Amino acid sequence: MTLPNWKNKAILVGTFFLWSFGAVQPAFAGLYLTGSISSSTSNVRFQTLESRYGSGSIGFDLGRYIRLQYTYSQEFAYSYGFKDKSTSTADAQLAVENNCANCIESQSMTRVIGNSVDLQVVLYEGVVLVPYIMMGGIIKTYEFRIIENGEESGQDPIPMGPLPNLGAGLGIRLNRAFTLKLSYLTSPGVTQTRGEEPRQAWDRKVTLGLTYQI
Repeated sequence: MTLPNWKNKAILVGTFFLWSFGAVQPAFAGLYLTGSISSSTSNVRFQTLESRYGSGSIGFDLGRYIRLQYTYSQEFAYSYGFKDKSTSTADAQLAVENNCANCIESQSMTRVIGNSVDLQVVLYEGVVLVPYIMMGGIIKTYEFRIIENGEESGQDPIPMGPLPNLGAGLGIRLNRAFTLKLSYLTSPGVTQTRGEEPRQAWDRKVTLGLTYQI
């Protein structure tokens, strides 16, 4: 799924402008390694929900205020337990009230793999705080798997992209070598509900990572 043409053109022009801006800055050599991980587990009646996320980035300076960065990420979402055989909300509530007497054992897994290349531009280079913006592209691959009553079903990986990847962040310098980075990124995705055609939606991601400068 792609954005309208005028948005694609605006992103290309913006990327060229940022590259040009960085190319004329004095050299500020540096190699940067960034990693972030997260994990969560939630429990509701008859269901356990788990999520895992991890990413690794490598970047290098193109100029004093601009950096080129490659990021690889994986996101897992698990759901396992019991669910009612009906998709009706009223029937599902009745199943809870009946102690899930008509439920079946169910597991589901979703994995999203991301590969992105971004330009990162520093807006202000403070002693401690370093705000920045990001603009680039991402390719995402989706994988789905469902097991119900011991029977497994799934589908081939679904690729999407390349798609625009936009965001902003704040670096907090801990010392000369380490920086704590809080980033917000958004990119196009797709959503669909029963009886409707697929439509564009925006995926959002907030990460907290640690960067080491070599």
